Amino acid sequence: MGNTVKDIERAASSHSDSISLLEQQSTPVLQQRPRPSEPPRPFILRLHYYHMREDILRKAATMKSMRFQDKEIRIFPDYAPSVAKRRAQFNKARELLRGKPGVRYGLLYPARLIVTHDGVQTSFTDPLKAEEYAVRLFKSTSEPGPSDADI
Repeated sequence: MGNTVKDIERAASSHSDSISLLEQQSTPVLQQRPRPSEPPRPFILRLHYYHMREDILRKAATMKSMRFQDKEIRIFPDYAPSVAKRRAQFNKARELLRGKPGVRYGLLYPARLIVTHDGVQTSFTDPLKAEEYAVRLFKSTSEPGPSDADI
């Protein structure tokens, strides 16, 4: 597995000097070898220094895409199961907000949804309140008007 990490390190170093620090231990996730048309298997990096982790995640977020052997690779943070569950509870609200004009949103650690609509920023730690806000915000644009059958 060390050779694979070194190969990725070389490929990533062309994008960023910081990502070239992937010389730490890695652990492959137990899965079958992917077919040529499938994305590569995930693996977990164990980094010794926290600032390296933050630097890698920051650089990965700013890149449009990172490719290795003509396959796109993605870098995600690893959260504790309890944090991942709390973050997943916001999926419905994020789905409602996705693609809406004038809306920007993001999920901050550990689980706080920030929504900016027309320059006004609102923060949510309760997923149900975030969903209610998203529904209320776009209720007038998503409700269909009366049809000829209703008249």
